[in-house]
Amino acid sequence: MQKLLQILLSVALAAGTLSCGKQDGSIFTGTVYPPTTEITTVFQPAQVPAPCRVFAEALVFVPPELTGKEVSNIILAEARARGADVVLVGQTRESRKDEGTQFIYFGPAREYRSADQWRGWRYGYALWSKQGEWVPVGYREWGNEAVFFEIPLLMQVALLRCQ
Repeated sequence: MQKLLQILLSVALAAGTLSCGKQDGSIFTGTVYPPTTEITTVFQPAQVPAPCRVFAEALVFVPPELTGKEVSNIILAEARARGADVVLVGQTRESRKDEGTQFIYFGPAREYRSADQWRGWRYGYALWSKQGEWVPVGYREWGNEAVFFEIPLLMQVALLRCQ
């Protein structure tokens, strides 16, 4: 009986340890590149130059009361710091609550060529599906000081390296 209790306790302890070891998506664990200065922003996977490789896939929380210029500055600053040459911006939704500025990384485990292996916006679906209405963020809104977002946003982005 005591042996059985020891086994059950070991299994419970191991299961608890594994669940506590869940990766924190706010910590970037991808390939590390030197910072860049020039970044191209695109909104469709077909616009990504052929040699580019996806090295980071993220959902980005952006606080309310920002202009399109401020939103783009937040994302481009992170992309520059990570060494991206291209930022692929996906869709945007209203965030259910203000999370401030937060990048949640979902991978990939290994970088891949966007031109022939693009996986789409599949990552983070559990979080993404719980958000509010769709918000248009495209060429007219991106970097535009005249556009004002009163609401918090959640955006899909992929960071790519092309060198």
